[in-house]
Amino acid sequence: PHSSSPPTHAAPRQRTRAGPGDMAGNDMVYVSGLPDTVTEADLSAIFGAIGQLKFDKKKGCDKVWLYRNKMTGLPKGDATVTYADPFAAEGAVNWFNNTDVLGRKVSVSLAQRKEGEGGSLPASHFGNALG
Repeated sequence: PHSSSPPTHAAPRQRTRAGPGDMAGNDMVYVSGLPDTVTEADLSAIFGAIGQLKFDKKKGCDKVWLYRNKMTGLPKGDATVTYADPFAAEGAVNWFNNTDVLGRKVSVSLAQRKEGEGGSLPASHFGNALG
């Protein structure tokens, strides 16, 4: 006779709480330092070279979000790019962080998803993106 223990404790790694440094499961990167002339198509082409981007079915295009100035409509210099898998996102951080993209040195990191917050950083975080 085998001792049958419940299988619920067999896979404790699947539902762990992600800490600040935990990259598991994060498929989105945050890019800052972009020029105000950047377009979603630019970012799709550049960041899509590392891995497949997630497709936004509602918009019918890659899942790329440019943060824009509400008054002028110009890009603020930061964006999020969502990959089809977390390994591609991690690769994008390793490949593009502190490199030249469209003539500007950019910062690329895994995006922080915060529950219950607007998710938008204060304008002072970006410096003077409009130059």
